[in-house]
Amino acid sequence: MNMVKIIQLFWLKCKVLSFVIIFFIVVNNCNAQYVRGNEFVVKSSSYIEIGGNGLWVSVNYDRILIQKNLTSLAARVGLSYLGYCNTVSLPVTFSILYGKEDYFLEIGSGPTVHSYYPGINTGVSFQGLIGLRYQQLEEKGVMVRIIFTPIIAKYNVKNGGERQAIIPLVGLSVGYSF
Repeated sequence: MNMVKIIQLFWLKCKVLSFVIIFFIVVNNCNAQYVRGNEFVVKSSSYIEIGGNGLWVSVNYDRILIQKNLTSLAARVGLSYLGYCNTVSLPVTFSILYGKEDYFLEIGSGPTVHSYYPGINTGVSFQGLIGLRYQQLEEKGVMVRIIFTPIIAKYNVKNGGERQAIIPLVGLSVGYSF
């Protein structure tokens, strides 16, 4: 791959990541009238996830976008780097949270974009997500979740063909809700 294509691919990834970050900043700064009780007042979380969609360790931001009664819709974006195989991953998921008080069942799915260096090969895997989440509704504080994330991935084999695999992963997330 020539240098021009490498630079173009790098700028494309920077634009996509910038768009996602700006989207979450805008959503985070939208003022809404919060009703206390079983609704989230604390809607944002930053956390580190071990395992899960980022494959090893990822840094993530997630936001509660919509809430109706006991059900909420959350969006998440993360960033992971695997140094031993020069891979950068960008997991994006949308989840439904169901529960009351501070404990929730979380079910979701989304793509993860992977870039493999030095050849700058890019791939996309798709993952599901089911797990348990602890996050306080009305106070800033600790957010913890444990999830099962089966990943459906395509990969190339030596004879030039493609195969699909389902890779079962487990993730543990610990962070701060604000």
